[in-house]
Amino acid sequence: GSAASLGSWDPRHAVKLDGTNFPIWKGCVSLDADASVEYKYVILKPGGGIAWEAFQENRQRRVEDARCVWNDGAFGEKIAEKRVVDQVAPHTGSAANAQPSVKDIP
Repeated sequence: GSAASLGSWDPRHAVKLDGTNFPIWKGCVSLDADASVEYKYVILKPGGGIAWEAFQENRQRRVEDARCVWNDGAFGEKIAEKRVVDQVAPHTGSAANAQPSVKDIP
């Protein structure tokens, strides 16, 4: 992606995602508050091959909250409605009682 913490468009420095709960992939990255970033998902293949998402435009996001989770579809699939799941960060209540909220973004 466009930010250094997203690899600066170099797949060798991309954020490694955890596929433990496949088909849901998770990763964590630090971005500046109010930053705008562009990114694509890539698959690093054995032998050094790289598969980039085939659509021409990049995925785009603006960081609005201190902590958030982005749910933006599968590899190679751009979804029309982007949704952000916001998490309270940090909070003083019990994590067991914390409920994320979901909102549409433009």
